[in-house]
Amino acid sequence: VAFFSGAAADAAFRADAAEEAAHRGRLLCFFSCLAKSSALHASLLVAGAEVLLSTDLWKLGVRASLGARRRWSAIQLPRLLRMLGRQLCATCDVVGGHQAAGQVVQLWLEGIWRPLVLLGLETKGEEALSCLGDAMLAALSAVQDAAGASSRQSLASAAAWPAV
Repeated sequence: VAFFSGAAADAAFRADAAEEAAHRGRLLCFFSCLAKSSALHASLLVAGAEVLLSTDLWKLGVRASLGARRRWSAIQLPRLLRMLGRQLCATCDVVGGHQAAGQVVQLWLEGIWRPLVLLGLETKGEEALSCLGDAMLAALSAVQDAAGASSRQSLASAAAWPAV
């Protein structure tokens, strides 16, 4: 009987893990569709990123020690920012044109890059600074190596970059 209850508990655990993974996948699909809908929807996505970076929620990305040389973080901030950058680049493909690219550059600068730089200037502690450094590199690389060549060219030629 003890073996059966252990197997049932294991099966329930696996079912819960599969359900959580399915929910995460649906959430990623939702965010992907959000940025590709319109520039307004992309601005909402960036506003969410700005809230994450402007509050203490970003600290969920700092790795904590679990002992025995194991590290863990609730969210992977570099991956999240890379995904947001790629979704912004996808907005250029959907909306099109240099005006859209300028709007995306403005959104990226104001909603992602500026809060990251401000955090880097204010933050103390080796783990937190390492997390922010990785996040900054991910944010830059997402814009640099966007998924499509058309979005990369339209972003690179946006008129907002010389102001930076």
